[in-house]
This record gives sequence, structure tokens and C-alpha cells, in this order.
Amino acid sequence: MTHSVEEGHWVHFAERRGGAAALWALAQAWASLPGFLGAEVLHSPAQADSAGELVLLVTRWQGAVPPLELPAGTRGWAFQVMTQPQ
Repeated sequence: MTHSVEEGHWVHFAERRGGAAALWALAQAWASLPGFLGAEVLHSPAQADSAGELVLLVTRWQGAVPPLELPAGTRGWAFQVMTQPQ
């Protein structure tokens, strides 16, 4: 699920400890939403603690990110892509 990101696109990060399968499920569910361009799930064993490894879902969107529901224990942030300093 990959695609390049251009000016005016948005990127959303969802973060949680452990539960990579839950983030993969989100990516699959969000793929049907308008503007969805692609996703990756990333994990960092070096960031592990007692709650598990740090796992991120990175999604790319054409235009603003629509309202997204996040499961309990997951935090999210949306960023607009900039190709030049403002």
C-alpha cells in the first residue's frame, strides 16, 4: 500500500504499544475512505517497554485527513505535507 506524497497531501500517524495487528486492521478499514493513498505499519523493537514495542500506522491522504476513529490505547496526529518552507 504505497504511494508518493505531494504538496497538499496529508499524513496521519497512529501510535500504540504492541498490537500491530490492530493497526493493520485500521489500515485495511481506512483504505475504503475517500482520499486514502496508502499505508505502512512500522515497529521499533528498540523502543520496547513493559507495554510492548512501539508501533506506528502511517497513512497518506489526498487532501485533509477525514475523521478517524482510533482504538483505545492509540494516539493519532495529522500533518500537512510541505515541499517548501512556508
